[in-house]
Amino acid sequence: MRKSELYNDYFASELNFLTLYSWKDLYRTKIYKGNDFIIFIDNRNEMLFLPPLAESKEAFNRGIELIRDYCLAEGIDFKIQGITEKLLEIINIKESYNFIAQPENAEYIYNSFDLITLSGKKFHAKRNHVNRFIKTYNYQFVPYQESFRPQIQEIIEKWNKKQGFDFESQAICNALNNLEVLNSFCDCLLVDEKLVGFAIGTAFNDYGLVIFEKCDSDFLGAYQIINNLFAKKNFKDVPYINRQEDLGIEALKKAKMSYYPVFLQEKYLMTKK
Repeated sequence: MRKSELYNDYFASELNFLTLYSWKDLYRTKIYKGNDFIIFIDNRNEMLFLPPLAESKEAFNRGIELIRDYCLAEGIDFKIQGITEKLLEIINIKESYNFIAQPENAEYIYNSFDLITLSGKKFHAKRNHVNRFIKTYNYQFVPYQESFRPQIQEIIEKWNKKQGFDFESQAICNALNNLEVLNSFCDCLLVDEKLVGFAIGTAFNDYGLVIFEKCDSDFLGAYQIINNLFAKKNFKDVPYINRQEDLGIEALKKAKMSYYPVFLQEKYLMTKK
């Protein structure tokens, strides 16, 4: 993907390899490889296609045509998830398709400098949370070690119990099992040598991605400090940080907006008219 100019400004996380690999089991991912494009398919309840990963505009549209023809032949709905404004521009015969906005799937893109420095009046409350954590706890921020895995599982289980669902555990394990291969990293927050939070992400030339972030909320300020420390350590050389979507959850939307994104990466569901 990084070799093609089609994706230079593609800030969505769908086609990021860390995302694709982490969620492969839940999504029952299938892959079709053409001569100059690849198509990833979410094969859970019904087939949902991702935008073709292509070497050129022409190859991208051949991928779209292949999906269209396949859906027609198999009698299934034509649906492509994760179409951004930039990709929409290069699609041929747009009038043949619907492009349905999905605000719950828009991804929050932040200025790296903001999350690293937390400077200015708008981040006053965030700085207070970070400083209070620093003064209150004997903490360490360290790279992931395999010995941390049981404590990470405890954090996940506690978070799942609070939220009332569990769909991330396997995806997090997939990422942790293959950090180096996936060109990704995980850092952990410890208090008195007990793990109280972790974050997993990756970085390219133009943006960083935080794909998972979990903390024990009993430790006040844990989320604010891990957000800050993770950005400082891993994203100082990229201009933007993607912290993904709010899924239509109002509390999550409020939390993400409180960090003042520079823009939302809007995405559309592409269907056949």
